[in-house]
Amino acid sequence: MGRRRRQGGANEIRSNGARRGVTYDAAMAKRRVVGSYTWHTGPLVIGSAATRKLVQDKRDAAARKRLQGVRGQAQVLGVGVELVVAFRGQLPSTWIALGPRAGVLVRVAGHTNHADEVLAIDPWSVPDAAWKPFLKLVKLSGAGPRVLFDAIARMDTPIVGDDRTTIPVKLPPGDYTVDKALAGKRAFKVTMFRIRPMTLVPTKPKRHKPARPPGPPDDLVLRDETIALAKHLRFLGTDGGPLLVLPKPLLKSWLGTYDASGAHVYDRAPCDYDRACDAKGVVISVGKGQALTLDREGCAYVPRPDGTALIVFWIGGDEASHVLEAVLSSPAKAWSATKETFTMTGTALAFIDANRDGRKEPPTFVGKLAPGRYTIERMKEFNGRVRAGTKLHDVMATALRLRPA
Repeated sequence: MGRRRRQGGANEIRSNGARRGVTYDAAMAKRRVVGSYTWHTGPLVIGSAATRKLVQDKRDAAARKRLQGVRGQAQVLGVGVELVVAFRGQLPSTWIALGPRAGVLVRVAGHTNHADEVLAIDPWSVPDAAWKPFLKLVKLSGAGPRVLFDAIARMDTPIVGDDRTTIPVKLPPGDYTVDKALAGKRAFKVTMFRIRPMTLVPTKPKRHKPARPPGPPDDLVLRDETIALAKHLRFLGTDGGPLLVLPKPLLKSWLGTYDASGAHVYDRAPCDYDRACDAKGVVISVGKGQALTLDREGCAYVPRPDGTALIVFWIGGDEASHVLEAVLSSPAKAWSATKETFTMTGTALAFIDANRDGRKEPPTFVGKLAPGRYTIERMKEFNGRVRAGTKLHDVMATALRLRPA
């Protein structure tokens, strides 16, 4: 076999001891995420563009029903006139090409709020011994190159412009095998499915520099001042609906599930409670002012010396102090400003169940906040551990921050 000129990140594929040079298309390795945690109805599919059109554009009922029958982590199914590989849904995933005839589907192994970091794990960093046979024979049929697509995500809406639920994988028709490997630790764990021709095993390019795998978030250390502050916190629950936060003088303008005469009208006529439940953002209007609607339970109000205020959400944890430490120790990059602002009138901020009548029922909690206009910032959910003495505690927490505008 004559020598072939290498181009950029060219890699090689080993076949029965022989080596064949193939061009590594860097554009194919560009990471695009498909799938999500909230997606319950169908799998990710590797098939032809024609099958994608049948499922997504034509919304073929028979194809949809067939794809919803996936068993286990992956399965070969007949859809239309071709065979496809279907992977179960609910997990963010990306595709990394290993040349024109092989690639890796990288999938988040569990729920994490670090999906971008997790999917950046380099498949070349996985040792050869870690790859285990998963599907021994996969016959990909159908004309043209393959695509990876979200089978059900677009069943209810037309595809317009760039379809970000589809990733080109460029696998020609033929016989393939699928290997499986696990990589990463704790919150950064991924499952990898390597799809390759049956007689070819991808080998790392000689010029390839593996990306440094992301490590798990550093364990936080619980501080004495956090313990002291947490002793004064009161975490609030609700009857099941949103929690409303508003200047105390506006309570008389909030009717909850009642009308102006005091009659209970929920489910019979529009009411303020409906507005809280249907809010598209955080801020809604109340009387001549504004209120915040919180769609999470287990929150505590924490005013800070710098004039900001935190609304801390306890998602999971053993102690209030652990949850508070996760929020107070969050780095600047964990916070992002929303497009909403909140105007505070008066100095008392009241918390009340959105279904309550503010004219008659007292607020659940009242905190202090200086009058003025505030920018609303969100904290990226923390999913890690807090060290208290010699013990490590798993914590999940997030927060809203009101910052003077």
